[in-house]
Amino acid sequence: MLAIKGLQLTKRELRNVSTGIDLSVPSYEDASSPKRVQFYHVVVISRLVHFKRGEHSSEDVVQFMVQRKYSDFEQLQENLLQSHPELALPPLPKWNVWFLNEDDLEDRKVSFDSLLKKLAR
Repeated sequence: MLAIKGLQLTKRELRNVSTGIDLSVPSYEDASSPKRVQFYHVVVISRLVHFKRGEHSSEDVVQFMVQRKYSDFEQLQENLLQSHPELALPPLPKWNVWFLNEDDLEDRKVSFDSLLKKLAR
């Protein structure tokens, strides 16, 4: 069983009942570092036993959040396409090391959210 920080019961309705997991990327933040790194907040809502603790029932829905960088999404997509080349995944936005404005960051968030929502179906 995974040790998940911030795991809590939720009353939120599970949208993907057939898969038992909802994934979303509702926000991002700049990391406090000399390099301008953004962390994208991935919210997981699930009834899957892999995410639960011993005190949770099979009907319980849990929620937690993890932070991921652009490179994490890039690696995920690369791994998925290598093992499942038939997948039609949405393209990731271009990686720009020199300059990102708020529109670029929002585009990334939307792209990452689309990717995870497709995978959760």
